[in-house]
Amino acid sequence: MAGFIEDIFAAPTSDDCDVNYKSISRQAIKEVLPIIINRDLTERQRECIEKRYYECKTQSEIAEELMLSQPTVSRHIKTAQEIIKNRLCYCDAALEYAEKIILNALN
Repeated sequence: MAGFIEDIFAAPTSDDCDVNYKSISRQAIKEVLPIIINRDLTERQRECIEKRYYECKTQSEIAEELMLSQPTVSRHIKTAQEIIKNRLCYCDAALEYAEKIILNALN
């Protein structure tokens, strides 16, 4: 799942502030991601995304295990990714806003 998440949050790493922001963003994602997966995905989407990214199974393996077609598994994964990206964008916006507040308070 790390590669999928990296595509969502590509924070710059040019100075200490940016490195710290990236670290905080990753920790926030680690906290929020399970909530999104459990609350916002259907049971099939959740099964497919967990088997694909946590168990490193191919779409064909998932399809066989869940007795679905490979295109159906692909569709469940794609839809789940879109939902996760959408929800995590809100988290990123909140983190950026918090960072601005902190930086303003320090200046």
